[in-house]
Amino acid sequence: MKKLRDYLSRNIEHFSILTPREQLILRAHYGFGQPALTLKEIGKKYFEVTGEAVRLIEKRAIQKLKKHRSTVK
Repeated sequence: MKKLRDYLSRNIEHFSILTPREQLILRAHYGFGQPALTLKEIGKKYFEVTGEAVRLIEKRAIQKLKKHRSTVK
């Protein structure tokens, strides 16, 4: 998880391509500007969905960042 957090922190300027929901999930799960929360905690606190649903949104957001990053280089 540390490796992914480092990747995200290096690419935080690209978060603007994500939806507000995707940004919130990444920021909350990896602790950007707040204590890190589990996927289950994020789902319950912000969206009333399961941790699995949050995991899928997070996965899609990370894929978007990686794809965007490869086209920007």
